[in-house]
Amino acid sequence: MEKLYKQSLIIKIIAVVTMIIDHVGALFFPQILLLRIIGRLSFPLFGLLVAEGFDKTHNKKKYLFRMFCFFLVSQIPYYLTFHDGQLNIFVTLSIGLSTIWILTEKKLELFFKVLFTACLLFIAFILPINYGLAGVISIISFYFLKNSPWKLSIAQIVIWSVYIGFSILNGMFDNELINYKNEITQLVAVLAIPIIYLIKKYSITTEYFLISRTKKYLVQYGFYLFYPVHLLLLFVLTLLIQ
Repeated sequence: MEKLYKQSLIIKIIAVVTMIIDHVGALFFPQILLLRIIGRLSFPLFGLLVAEGFDKTHNKKKYLFRMFCFFLVSQIPYYLTFHDGQLNIFVTLSIGLSTIWILTEKKLELFFKVLFTACLLFIAFILPINYGLAGVISIISFYFLKNSPWKLSIAQIVIWSVYIGFSILNGMFDNELINYKNEITQLVAVLAIPIIYLIKKYSITTEYFLISRTKKYLVQYGFYLFYPVHLLLLFVLTLLIQ
């Protein structure tokens, strides 16, 4: 029998639902800002799940390899759907996970921890990934500040404020048309933290289900597969509407 953590399941469902709302809003209803505001909750929830998954997984190499595989599977659907020149969310999650792994590796000397972490953060900075360097740092903060809601909240406010500022400045210097309202809504991501702690405190009396390994894998890979599948469905829907 395997453990299926109930709180993680609830957070996954909320993350998926808010992600769908965000994508539907971006593709079909860009004038409805509320949909994008709700969607800002999605990424922090996924970041938390990755940070918690690092502690729960029995094989960190397989966990990271799985993330990379789903990046490859998801990139074509992502490109077809959004055409924004970015790499999909699994890259951001993978870099965040790799950085946590390096920083917590006891066998690694401090010099190499600093060196490898700097390299990963630089990669996150130069690659066109979802949420950029801010997304990676957000994931890292969820791991190291998970026991301090106030510190985590402050860290998230700082991270996303800097992200918004750089996005606006970058648009101004590149003479791009920036939707300032959409950029500022990223601060709503901070509200994911009280949602997380409310779920953990009040929603469940027992910590996990005991289920068969097959059923656990079906749930686990079902959530991973949902990302590329829903992107393909949205792409098909855009073709039908056009």
